[in-house]
Amino acid sequence: MYSIYKYELTPPRCIISIPKGAKILDFQIQHKSPCLWALIDTEQKENMDLEFVFICTGEEIPAHYIDKTKYLKTFQLVDGSIIVHLFQIVSE
Repeated sequence: MYSIYKYELTPPRCIISIPKGAKILDFQIQHKSPCLWALIDTEQKENMDLEFVFICTGEEIPAHYIDKTKYLKTFQLVDGSIIVHLFQIVSE
């Protein structure tokens, strides 16, 4: 059986444990909290850890992030005065 689950993310960097094979659907701010929604197999017993990093516009990005991240989404905070970009840290 499949279902969509929500996971709250904690900036500036966080790791979530999610069922293996889950598919990330979207990322949005809900009730002032960054959240990620994923399609998961509710019968999957094995989990995997996913790591995320939030980077603000204009913030310096460590060089080692360039080849180890996958861009997911850009969003606005504080009435659009802060722009944040969400990246997933991927394994080599």
